[in-house]
Amino acid sequence: MWDWLKLTILPPLGYALIRVLGWTLRLRTLHAERVRAFWESGRGVIIAFWHGRQLMMPLCYGGSRLSILISEHRDGELIHRIVRWFGFDTIRGSTTRGGARALRQRGRASEADGASDHPPDLRRLKKKLFRSWDRFQVPLPFSQSCCAWGEPIWVPRDADRVQLESKRMEVETALNKLGDEADHAVGG
Repeated sequence: MWDWLKLTILPPLGYALIRVLGWTLRLRTLHAERVRAFWESGRGVIIAFWHGRQLMMPLCYGGSRLSILISEHRDGELIHRIVRWFGFDTIRGSTTRGGARALRQRGRASEADGASDHPPDLRRLKKKLFRSWDRFQVPLPFSQSCCAWGEPIWVPRDADRVQLESKRMEVETALNKLGDEADHAVGG
């Protein structure tokens, strides 16, 4: 009974709470021009972010279509259902469950629909920081928030392991730098 209630009642409630919270925030966007051309042309991109900063992603994304990679874990089911309320598609899988299938699906979605999969890094000055593995963050109502977009990082389709690791490190470094920039923008 609890699972049914959680998966039936919480998704529309979560959607409504995120919307209401978003209306109270002073949300600032940095470097939207870096992604606007992708949105306008419908070209596919993969957008990376730190997991703990995913809550306000639906309010920052400006494209018309989005496919989000979400774990097949039971907590992922709740996130999947909330994300669907925002009109986004989901691709289910992670490094431990369904990862290869999810990567193939993500590639097809990106090529066919121009869909993106991962939201941007979000930083907030005033927030509730949970003691979870991902240090999940929730901005406090009426606080300043910042959605910051980074420069595109191109990964060759035929990249080998060495190139992929180099690009992974480049993305990690860029996300850390972007996060510092976003924190600074809201006085953090």
